[in-house]
Amino acid sequence: MGIALTSVARLDARGGTVTPGLIDPHTHLLFGGMRHAEVELRRARFGESTGDYKLAVEAARAAVEVARAANLTSFEARGYLRWGQALWRTSNYGSAREHLEQALELAKLANLPRVEELAREIGKLGIT
Repeated sequence: MGIALTSVARLDARGGTVTPGLIDPHTHLLFGGMRHAEVELRRARFGESTGDYKLAVEAARAAVEVARAANLTSFEARGYLRWGQALWRTSNYGSAREHLEQALELAKLANLPRVEELAREIGKLGIT
């Protein structure tokens, strides 16, 4: 069973090369959770940078959940950091403090670089 050539539209590529429009959007299972967490962290950063703190909180929460399920402590720490920063900007200081402290603890566990810098930043917010 084939298509008769008379029923197919012909296009002049004018010397160009025509290839099938194949799209291969995939990730290896090994990286699935990490990629998902990265996307959520980017969404959280975008939300914060545009002042959409509801989006920032939603995305950071999603990043934490994905990272926790995939046992990605460093991404979980980053998620809590974004989450706490967004809460801080909405004047939800109590919850922000809890999330930022959780970020710091996880950052220490994951031996993340700049843990001291994170601790100083949290200290500037009056959280010790």
